[in-house]
Amino acid sequence: MAGFVNVGSEAAKALREHLLQAETQRRQQILDGITMIGSAQRMQQQQAAADRQARMDAIADEDRQRRIANEDRAYQDAQARQTVLDQRYAAEQQAKEMAAKDAAANRYLDTERGYYEADKKRTFEAGEATKDRASQERRTAMGVENHAAGAPKPPTEGQRKTEGLLARAQDARQTVDLLESHIGNWDLLAPTWAQTAAGQQYQQGAKQWIQSVLRDESGAAIGKDEEASYFHTYFRQPGDSTTVVAQKQRARDAAEAAMRTSAGMSSGGNSGKSRYVVSVE
Repeated sequence: MAGFVNVGSEAAKALREHLLQAETQRRQQILDGITMIGSAQRMQQQQAAADRQARMDAIADEDRQRRIANEDRAYQDAQARQTVLDQRYAAEQQAKEMAAKDAAANRYLDTERGYYEADKKRTFEAGEATKDRASQERRTAMGVENHAAGAPKPPTEGQRKTEGLLARAQDARQTVDLLESHIGNWDLLAPTWAQTAAGQQYQQGAKQWIQSVLRDESGAAIGKDEEASYFHTYFRQPGDSTTVVAQKQRARDAAEAAMRTSAGMSSGGNSGKSRYVVSVE
């Protein structure tokens, strides 16, 4: 039996080896599949983690950009506020400088007006003194002539003074009546240095007339308030109607008539009737 070969045994052995090999391959395939699945899952997890990190990085970058933008905007706002403050400060300084210059200019104008008024007053007083001397000399000469001719008693000192003041008042009246219809409200409201030539002449004539009449009435120094009151009563004011201006002219006529009576003169001349008709602007 030494040369006998058991075919069935060999076949069974070959079958077992084949089945073992097939099982080994199947298990290997299962292991490979498990490995591949695990690898795919790990890759998916890694990708998901990478995506999450990318999103977090994007969010962080957006936050950083937003923070930078807010800081830039805050800086620009601060710069704008500082610019406004600087401009306001510069404007305030400029306003202070302008106010200082205006104050200096006003002080200069006040000084110049003071010089002008003082010079005008000196000129006026010198003219008045000259008129007084001339009137006195004229009255004195007339008294000597009348006395030599057997005329009535010459006027008293008070009458001569009143007549001299009346002459000055009537001289000023001529200027006032001629200019009253040619001046506007500006000349009645503005200070002397800003008036027109006609307005200055009107104001000067009115002042001369008032001083002459008041000096005859009171014989004392004339205050500014009293002079202003007389100017308002006897001379044109802004807003006066034609009727009121004519009424004030008649009041001047009446004041001059009273002076003529006080001086012992006749009531002729311009008493009681205005010589000019004026228009009110």
